[in-house]
Amino acid sequence: MIFTSRNPATEAVIATYLESDSNDVLRAMNRARQEQIEWARRSVEERGRILLRLADILERDVDEVAVLITEEMGKPIMQSRDEVLKCANACRYFAELAPRVLADEPQTMDVGSATIMYQAIGVVVCIMPWNFPLWQFFRFVAPALVAGNGVLLKHAPTTWGCARKTVAMCHEAGVPRDVVQCMMVDVDRVEMLIGDVNVRAVTFTGSTQGGQAVAQL
Repeated sequence: MIFTSRNPATEAVIATYLESDSNDVLRAMNRARQEQIEWARRSVEERGRILLRLADILERDVDEVAVLITEEMGKPIMQSRDEVLKCANACRYFAELAPRVLADEPQTMDVGSATIMYQAIGVVVCIMPWNFPLWQFFRFVAPALVAGNGVLLKHAPTTWGCARKTVAMCHEAGVPRDVVQCMMVDVDRVEMLIGDVNVRAVTFTGSTQGGQAVAQL
């Protein structure tokens, strides 16, 4: 299948994208799990520093990314810029919050002692909508990454350009390539993503009908 990204204001073709082969998707999910294990072994402080670099990249590229959002989904350019900057703020917020909220919590007991520890879940599939192509991704990915999880992004087929740009910015900031990946698949192959043995959770933003289908899977 060929995905076509069009400017909704002019209907001009912005770009075309080839759907990923099933074998390529399966290999990507295997790599995601292996790399996520290593990612989770890094300290929360180190992962937080990468999020801070990601915030800097978002602010650096705000104009470029805002144009991409506006061209792909039609949002006024000032709203697009605000969306990008909001994503940068989220990255900084979770980077600064994580060392405190994810720290071990020693517990005093009548007999002996215990410690509450926070550990990564694993690889998470995120199914994202077209209307906030950056924010819906970053509001999830910032806390997910700083907690040590891996991310497989299945974006709306009309905003693959935004999807690829977000993933590229994560990689530039220092997130390992296989920890955050863009899954170029259509809706009928979401079941393959969610059902894979390497996937431990799914987050979804979209229609009620879509949410029911994901919950059933």
